[in-house]
Amino acid sequence: MLEVSDLGLKVYASDISNDGIDDILVIAPGGDGADNAKSEAGDAYALYGNPTRSGIIDLSVTLPELTVYGADDGDDLRDVFGGDISGDGINDFILGYRAADGPNNGGWYVGDIIAVNGGGIQGFWLNVPVTVSSALIFSYASSPLLSDTRISNFSITPSADSVDIVIDAWNISGTYYKKWTETASSAITISHTIGDLKADAYYTVKVDNTLFNNYFSNSSGEIAFTFTMPGGYSSKEFEVDEGGDTGDGDGDGKTGSEDEGTTGGDEGGDTSGGGGICFITTAIAWR
Repeated sequence: MLEVSDLGLKVYASDISNDGIDDILVIAPGGDGADNAKSEAGDAYALYGNPTRSGIIDLSVTLPELTVYGADDGDDLRDVFGGDISGDGINDFILGYRAADGPNNGGWYVGDIIAVNGGGIQGFWLNVPVTVSSALIFSYASSPLLSDTRISNFSITPSADSVDIVIDAWNISGTYYKKWTETASSAITISHTIGDLKADAYYTVKVDNTLFNNYFSNSSGEIAFTFTMPGGYSSKEFEVDEGGDTGDGDGDGKTGSEDEGTTGGDEGGDTSGGGGICFITTAIAWR
């Protein structure tokens, strides 16, 4: 990740995490992106300020809290800055790519300025692919932008390795329909908390257009469930929609077969009848 990367060509201090402590923003113009797949696209890192942080930080050992990768080969990241350009009172992470080719790569060597939401980096965005690891490190092939639609009430934690996620639909009214895709390369169990739902209402969860289970939302408009991906490379489409079984006999927020402590034979799922929830709100190669 850091070989011949020119790490430290530009360094800036700004509180983009919104915790009252300045963070270290640093660029590596020679960085080759996620998995070193994009030559000299440029990498940018944020190391969050912390009163207990001291000594030497080796980025080949200790991952930064936030990593932003350049979108294309040779984008030539050259500048970094932190400041509130969104007007929400939180500093944003601003990057300048000297050799990038503009919107949809429609120009040539015109340069790009990318702004990543500060503070609000925490979360997911509509139609922005993200990889989430079991260590709660989020990686994007390209940065979520200020113009992207943020999804603030979607939480997910894989038990091991990582899962790729793309959110395709996230309605916060009407039937509150939601749709996303998860892709993994191993048999991992994934914990979910889905919000932005109507409070105290019944919802169905489908996986690949097949009923997975029925759930009753809590007073905050959330449901929670786990799903186990099959072994090997696999991709699953999830949907949440209003309606479904109303058989929550004990009022624990679970209905149907899960209320009896099983998942009705569908793929994966929490067979404990309870299930722990890990709530995360994080992003872009972020811990």
